[in-house]
Amino acid sequence: MPELVCLRTDGDMEISLFLRRLEEIKASGNDIFVVSVNSSCICSAEHLFSVFQKAMRSFKIGRSRSRTPEAEFFRILAMEDQLNVAIEKCGLSEEISEFCLIYAGIHSENISSLITDFSLVTVDISSCSPDRLSSLGFQSLEELLEATALFDAGIPD
Repeated sequence: MPELVCLRTDGDMEISLFLRRLEEIKASGNDIFVVSVNSSCICSAEHLFSVFQKAMRSFKIGRSRSRTPEAEFFRILAMEDQLNVAIEKCGLSEEISEFCLIYAGIHSENISSLITDFSLVTVDISSCSPDRLSSLGFQSLEELLEATALFDAGIPD
């Protein structure tokens, strides 16, 4: 199961440098999954875990439309067929100050070091606010999770 941490910057962080460090961590070992996403695309930890499970399942059975599990994760999270649209919608940009990091297969010390090096603060996303659901176009968490499950319905759950 993946680990999840949601983080906030002080606004002075260089996203490109952060993403480069994530790529270095990913390149340091096999079977590492790491994605950083704009927190405005996320409703709760449950939402992220359901997207992760769907992405990994579709990749494992060979039904993924993407070349990597991370790309498939972005596509499912954004509920977009085109990866470039999904990344534009849910990826990080220099204007982002709050984001979530989803990872598996990485030692927590590496993530802790990253958080310290970039002076990041953790943010609680254990529950989903009605405003966040509304901004994503849903009325309830159950409706969002169902839509996630039905996205790419040809891929078995």
